[in-house]
Amino acid sequence: MIVRNAMLTFLALLLLIAGGVWMIGVGSDWLMIVIGIAFVAALIERKRYWRRTGGRPGPEWFTTGEWRIDPESGAVLRMWEDSATGERREVAGEPTLH
Repeated sequence: MIVRNAMLTFLALLLLIAGGVWMIGVGSDWLMIVIGIAFVAALIERKRYWRRTGGRPGPEWFTTGEWRIDPESGAVLRMWEDSATGERREVAGEPTLH
């Protein structure tokens, strides 16, 4: 989570700097486009693969066996995946030890 936030902050700063340079006529359009695409891709990745939910997902979901402890809340988060769409979610709960 910390690395994602740092990456998003870094990309936002790069986008602002590239925009400023572009406005004074020194930068190029492609630089703004590439940084913008990277920023949007990071936002989509963050939302798609690390969404938390309050309850257990439906019957089409299965647990992947992955789990971690959230450093902010201290809760154990288990990873669930939808077999049809590939969407992944973290759900608060106890880890299953095999």
